[in-house]
Amino acid sequence: WSVPFNTAHFNEFLFATGDCKKWLVTRKTSVMGWYANQKRRIESSSLSTRPTSARWYRRHRNKEDPWVSLTDHGVATRRHEIVYGEAATRWHTQNLIPHGGADVFIRKKILSYSWRRIRGTYSPGYARNANGKGSDSRVRTLAASMKACDANRNCHAVTCERGSVKRCTLRSSKSTKTSPSGEHTFIRLAEGGEGTYHKRAGVYSGGYAKKLGKRGLDRKVRTLAEATRACSRNRNCKAVTCRRGSNRYCTLRKSTTLRRSPSGEHTYIPFNGATTFSWQIGTGVYSPGYAKKRGGGHDSTVRSLKASRKACLANPRCKAVTCDKTSTKCTLRGSSHLRASPSFETTYRVLVSGGVGDWWRKRRMYSGGYAKNRNGRGYDSTVRSLAESQKECLGNRYCKAVTCRRGRTNSCTLRRSPGLRRSPSGEDTYLPYVKPKPIHWSWLRTNGQFSGGYAKGDSKVRDLAAAKKACLANEACMAVTCDKAVKKCTVRASTIFKKSPSGEVSFRPVKISWKRTNGHYSGGYPNNVGKGGVDSTRRSYAASEKACLANPNCKAITCKGSTCTLRKSKNLARSPSGERTYQPVVVFRSPSCSALDGGGWRLVRHVPAGFKWHPAKDQLRGTAKYGKVGSSTSANAWTVPFNKEKFNEFLFATGDCQKWLVAKKWSVMGWYANQPRFVEKSSANHHRYKARWYRRHRNKEDPWVSITDHGPARNSGDIVYGENNAGSVHASKILPMHMGANVYIRQKVVKVPDMRKIDGGGWRLVRHVPEGLTWHPAKDQLRGTAKYGKKGGPLSSHAWSIPFAHSKFDEFLFATGDGKKWLIAKKKSVLGWYSNGQREILKSSTSAKPYKARWYRRHRNKEDPWVSIVDHGPARGKGGILYGENNAGGVHASTILPMHMGANVYIRQKGKTYTPGNCKAIDGGDWTLVRHVPAGNRWHPAKDRLAGRVAYGIPGTELSSAAWSVRFAQEDFDEFLFSTGDCDRWLIAKKTQVYGTYANAPRWVEKSSAKGTRYRARWYNRNNVREDPWISVADHFPSIKTGNIVYGEGSYGRLHATTVLPKHKGANVFIRKSKPALKPGTCAQLDGGGWRLVRHVPAGRTWHPAKDQLRGTSEYGTPGNELAPTAFSVSFHRTPFQQFLFSTGDCKEWVVASKASVLGWYNNVPRQVKKTSDFGGRHTVKWFRRHGHKEDPWISTVDHVPAIKSGKLVYGENNFGGVHASRVLPVHMGANVFVRNIKDGVYPGNCAAVEGGGWQLVRHVPAGTRWHPATDRLLGTHAYGKAGTELSAHSWSIRFDKATFDEFLFSTGDCKKWLVATKQSVLGWYANAPRAIKSSSLSSRPTKARWYRRKGNKEDPWISLTDHVSAIKQGNILYGESLYGHSHAKNILPIHQGANVFIRVNKGGSSTVAGDTKKPKKEKIGIWHTKGGAKPRSKAKRGCAKPQPLRKDGTFRMMSKGFANTIAVMVNNFAPKFATAMIQAQSGVARRAAMKATKSGVREIMNQHYNKLSQLTGRKALFYCRYIGGVNSAKLANQCQTNAIAIMDRVRTADMTKCAVAKAAKVAIPKAKAAARRAALIARKRLIRNLRPALKALAWKIFYKGFAKKQKAWDAVQNKGFCVLREKKRKMIKQMHKSALVKIRAAIKGVLTGTRMKNANRRMKSAANRAAKRTAAVLISKDLIPKFNAAAKKAYPIAVRAALAKRLAAMKMTAWGGPTKTVTPRLRR
Repeated sequence: WSVPFNTAHFNEFLFATGDCKKWLVTRKTSVMGWYANQKRRIESSSLSTRPTSARWYRRHRNKEDPWVSLTDHGVATRRHEIVYGEAATRWHTQNLIPHGGADVFIRKKILSYSWRRIRGTYSPGYARNANGKGSDSRVRTLAASMKACDANRNCHAVTCERGSVKRCTLRSSKSTKTSPSGEHTFIRLAEGGEGTYHKRAGVYSGGYAKKLGKRGLDRKVRTLAEATRACSRNRNCKAVTCRRGSNRYCTLRKSTTLRRSPSGEHTYIPFNGATTFSWQIGTGVYSPGYAKKRGGGHDSTVRSLKASRKACLANPRCKAVTCDKTSTKCTLRGSSHLRASPSFETTYRVLVSGGVGDWWRKRRMYSGGYAKNRNGRGYDSTVRSLAESQKECLGNRYCKAVTCRRGRTNSCTLRRSPGLRRSPSGEDTYLPYVKPKPIHWSWLRTNGQFSGGYAKGDSKVRDLAAAKKACLANEACMAVTCDKAVKKCTVRASTIFKKSPSGEVSFRPVKISWKRTNGHYSGGYPNNVGKGGVDSTRRSYAASEKACLANPNCKAITCKGSTCTLRKSKNLARSPSGERTYQPVVVFRSPSCSALDGGGWRLVRHVPAGFKWHPAKDQLRGTAKYGKVGSSTSANAWTVPFNKEKFNEFLFATGDCQKWLVAKKWSVMGWYANQPRFVEKSSANHHRYKARWYRRHRNKEDPWVSITDHGPARNSGDIVYGENNAGSVHASKILPMHMGANVYIRQKVVKVPDMRKIDGGGWRLVRHVPEGLTWHPAKDQLRGTAKYGKKGGPLSSHAWSIPFAHSKFDEFLFATGDGKKWLIAKKKSVLGWYSNGQREILKSSTSAKPYKARWYRRHRNKEDPWVSIVDHGPARGKGGILYGENNAGGVHASTILPMHMGANVYIRQKGKTYTPGNCKAIDGGDWTLVRHVPAGNRWHPAKDRLAGRVAYGIPGTELSSAAWSVRFAQEDFDEFLFSTGDCDRWLIAKKTQVYGTYANAPRWVEKSSAKGTRYRARWYNRNNVREDPWISVADHFPSIKTGNIVYGEGSYGRLHATTVLPKHKGANVFIRKSKPALKPGTCAQLDGGGWRLVRHVPAGRTWHPAKDQLRGTSEYGTPGNELAPTAFSVSFHRTPFQQFLFSTGDCKEWVVASKASVLGWYNNVPRQVKKTSDFGGRHTVKWFRRHGHKEDPWISTVDHVPAIKSGKLVYGENNFGGVHASRVLPVHMGANVFVRNIKDGVYPGNCAAVEGGGWQLVRHVPAGTRWHPATDRLLGTHAYGKAGTELSAHSWSIRFDKATFDEFLFSTGDCKKWLVATKQSVLGWYANAPRAIKSSSLSSRPTKARWYRRKGNKEDPWISLTDHVSAIKQGNILYGESLYGHSHAKNILPIHQGANVFIRVNKGGSSTVAGDTKKPKKEKIGIWHTKGGAKPRSKAKRGCAKPQPLRKDGTFRMMSKGFANTIAVMVNNFAPKFATAMIQAQSGVARRAAMKATKSGVREIMNQHYNKLSQLTGRKALFYCRYIGGVNSAKLANQCQTNAIAIMDRVRTADMTKCAVAKAAKVAIPKAKAAARRAALIARKRLIRNLRPALKALAWKIFYKGFAKKQKAWDAVQNKGFCVLREKKRKMIKQMHKSALVKIRAAIKGVLTGTRMKNANRRMKSAANRAAKRTAAVLISKDLIPKFNAAAKKAYPIAVRAALAKRLAAMKMTAWGGPTKTVTPRLRR
């Protein structure tokens, strides 16, 4: 019988006899076609499992054909091996009788293809379905797509989306195109008749392959399919090479070496997975140059080792893969030549032919265990020849060695262990090894410099060659320094070169490699050495290398073809001609092994090259001491005690540093015998591993420390430590070859997270066990009664515990030392008795949700409790146990403590939390539950879009088992609370933010379980979408997977519900009416206050009666308050203001907008709004203000049209009513209009009004998570950013180091937190010291707070309202620097709109900052005197007079104590020198010497106090000091007086009292008056005679001239009415006394320095007369004061008289700053 199978999809036939004894399998293509006695391929048969061939027949018109047989047709006829024929032929069917007939089977065999990945491309066109009908555009995973493509003959590629292997489709084209969206395509490798082939473009294989079984070469041209089929059958064929762009002209080739093809041929290499390709591993070497990409450029992408190997096979230009020493970061390289790597890189070189490379032979050794198969399944125990085994081993990543039977190379197997052991049967083992090129030291020459210090005291003079040789042999030698002629050289120890006065020349040993950069060139030729001109000679590459190293001006070599030139530039540019550039990479000689693994090592023990180990017998305790302490290459053994040193790591190294290992202290110490100990890293393995060592009791030669296990290490020379002069093979295999051995120690500091802050913080560390192999020594079963060890930290090197049984706590935290594994559990879950019982874990490092794990805490089991992250059983082997006691060890400890730096126990008392079923207590409570959905897989059944119009189910609780809802559309509420049933996820949002239409738009969240402050999240609420709105704690899409969605409708399921509802006990919806922030009638406090009420309309049905469209010209009604019963308005069109506030009477709806935004003409156009009751930031709202519409403007909190229905209008005019008013005014108690001038009041953006104003803004940082970028410690030297405002969006600062100021104001951007402090209090050095605060937002009285301003801490100073530590958590820090973040910034800047720094000169003053474009205000001249001119009190009776504040009439003034002290010290030092000079001046012989001594003495004194004066007075102090000691006598008297006034004018906060002046005068004056008395009397007569008439006349002239001029203006003002009279009068008086005083002072100064004064100077030549001028000016001012006082009484009011007297009295200042009254009575005589 037969069935039709012409439409079936199959590719193989099975012809078999009925008894299945004779059968064959062949391809469909081998059976079909026309042939006569031709060979056809048989895949397998009952005669052979390998492919064979036989001659068959299938001819036209021969009905009995085809004839299918096991062997050739003629032979098969005789042997009865025919298995198929047709047309009932008898002769050939004789063999059917004994075999039960014959059968034919078909099948579709899924071939396993290899795939090649091409990134950034796609294959055009979908593949047709397997049945040929339609296109297959179905999206599958990558694995499913590959499987479907293998089964579909129309599929040739698979294209996947970028970054995804889950969205792939089948494609029909073999060619690829560049993908704009970054897709990647997998193409099946070329399929031939046998297996698959790997295509290498642009290369060819040399030589034709020999014919199989025949002589001659196979030059036949075939198609690709025929050629690959023929190559698979021919063992001499190694590749198939085809013409460029054609698969019809292909030939068989014999060579596995591929070469670049000039004609662009491409070659196919037989490929089965990675079997034909092998990788040769080379450690400590690298391949220079990145491999080129297909599209141009170089492929420098960093990949994993696996991905790099795969990419290298797909790139024909890739020759090797070079990785870092950990083999985790790898790149493709273009060169097959390897060089020695300074960073110990590893290179994997691809061998197309599977060559065997270089191997180490280890006689009579074997490697344990067979290697795994390539796929990682099972073990490869196949016996092969040595060559085949080596080839297979290089291609198998699990193979580490090849072991062969003794004396036989045809019986070898692959092995998996790199460690070798002694073979009892004498086997031989071969280890793969890539021998690096020998490294030669080059010498870098430096002219004119020398290296300091001889190397190890070797001062012997040698020639250059001998010195270089001696330097390489000397460990301490870092350079060779020679004389200028380079004939006498010595070895030097320093790596730092200094300039040589004698022109010495130095040579430094370096390892130089050359970095190649293709397509670039280096600019400029270098100068010749010792010759003129530049070196542009063309050389070969080798000659160029030598020339470049000899020329210090050479920085690179640029080549084109085979010719190269030296270049001088380090910077490379792209070369149009494709040049290549080589740059030298220099690695200098390192001093010693102490630099290994990051350095920090200290050498403590040394044994020289020899045949015996260390003489020590302390078993590495560090107590031994012997030998003279030397270096790591000393000729004698030595050690120093280190038992008292603090360290946690050992370094054991040979003298030449070629073999070394790093181990933890705990791993070395302890008792063990042939047990595995942990090695952190070594010269053989840079990862952590174990090795078997010995450290036994009473074995003095122990410990034995080795790189590998102790047994193999003895013969391989891998032992790096032993004691007690032990010798034999333990020492002879290592010490003589490696220059001895050394022991180093260090204390390694590791940064770990602070576990005390985890899960909200509050944890207290109570117990610790260090890294090791045993658990806590405690035996109290976590009762907290044990006490042992000295209390330390979480990384202490010893175990310790403190009692905590009586501490109040309810939670435990168990954590590893590095913080990578931890869990939190309730106290009641840990304590109690249980055996393999389930205990609840609140959260852990593996899960943020509560779950349960099985623990142990049994009676009389001292090692209990066992606390683990997962169940106890699995946790033992996985390192999941976090607590154990009684020094328990084994696998319980060894899998966790050594890897994670020990373990710790913390406790805390958890604060109040929201319990399931009590979510209504969130945020103060007052919530009403209106909707509930239970735990399940679907959201709320409601479909009203949260409008509250649907009611269903029976109302219940927050944890009801059924969904329910009540109607709440008519309820008065403005806030929603969405929460899960367990209260773990929740958020609060305004009603206005939930309602509306939006799609993936940001909406405001007031607060949530994720964040306690206002922020935005993207939600959905679309029309006609039943499941909307979607409310989530975070943005919608991330929340789906993280389970942060808290509301959905329409019974929607999927991930939106399954990640939340089942795990969190359902979800609930609450509503409430939020408490008003302000009481009705207090709207003027909004937005910082400072508002003035100008218009009001009461609750009613119509808007404001005004018709001025908010111009402010309307006046009506009686002005009242915000809740007045009648409407009123005042005129405000002439009032200066910049902002409007529109609010309802109850302050629930309000808008703040600028004057410019409100005024103007607009028709439903968006206008800028500063903030509203619905939105706290700047945004736009559509309003109306049209010509001819008297009811305009319409102002609202939202757009006008929606505002009408929702009652959001806040302003209208012309008594307009209707729905515009009825939904607002009656409900919200009317409406009001306010205005304010932003320069008045304190509110966001106007913090300069704090404490009376007068502040200058100098520094600003916006809202963010980092403080000011400045690092000048508030000295004002840094300037950055564009100067802006208090609310700028960027950081900025201007320089204020040269500004004159004495107060700082630190404030937040919203002005809610601020403090004022003096400059003296802020500056200086202090650490957690109390500093004075004058006033702050917390207290108007002076307070103190602890601040920081330390040397070396860039983030200082820290300025805060309260003490620094408490201020961090409370968000009270107001200043920090250096972009510092953390909680210091996060708790203040984002919440309060950033921070600002202001400066000023005292209260009410102003500061002048260098570079400020604004002109500084003219400052008033200050004085200092006592009330009413009273005599100073007696200090003995009543004490010193207290400083009095300045009254309105100017009779009192305070002076700074710091300035007073400075003046007093200056007087005390100046007076004795002055008096001495005056006494000497009485003698005519010493006049000139006296004057010189006086000047130098004054200069010396002023220089001593210059720094302090400059802080108090700025630049004036410098002028003051210069005038004191530098000008002539007459000028000196005048300038001292004038500058004393200027000093007092600058120092606003003067608090010097009469006591300080009297004390200074008491010391200074008696010494000076005797010498100056006579000179003063003589000078007084002469000066008064010359100056008095002129000064009197000048002063009165100026006064009366100014008075007469102002009197006319005064008469004109009186006629303008009383309203403006008072203001004009005040301004005029102020201007009069200012202008008059300025002119008088200028005139007096001119007279004193005029011609008359110059004539007087000539007559006063003696030293005594020069000194007399200092007192003369005082006496002149005394005569003028009464005259001016009399004139002031007649012409000025009281205020003017007081101000004038204050300024004239300032002229009484003497040269040292004391008042005339306190000088001495005798001087006035």
